[in-house]
Amino acid sequence: MAISLLHWQTVKVMNRDKKIRNAALRYTNEYDYFNCNLGDVECGFEDGAKWADEHPANPWHSAKDGDLPPFNKVCLFNCNGTTYIGFVRGDENLYLENNLGLSLSINDINYWMKIPELPTE
Repeated sequence: MAISLLHWQTVKVMNRDKKIRNAALRYTNEYDYFNCNLGDVECGFEDGAKWADEHPANPWHSAKDGDLPPFNKVCLFNCNGTTYIGFVRGDENLYLENNLGLSLSINDINYWMKIPELPTE
């Protein structure tokens, strides 16, 4: 069962966007701000930032939910409780760093995560 790369990225973005949209709807229903001024904007920004801090996005993606990693991008993979580093090739097989002699495919992935960039400062 192959899912297109575009679909994988769409699923991920839609899930986060839906959570943000729902939080924004709750916010507007609770505060009833329809006549905006700078004080309202400031309050909204602060509340939004607090909400974001309290609800950080999980960097681990669930492959079982259809949120699959991009091809040829080095990521961390969790397969049956063991974490590996590698990438998914175009044939949907995993290439693992240090080539551990394992033969894993995209279907063996439970979770995956992009490797974060190091700070530049």
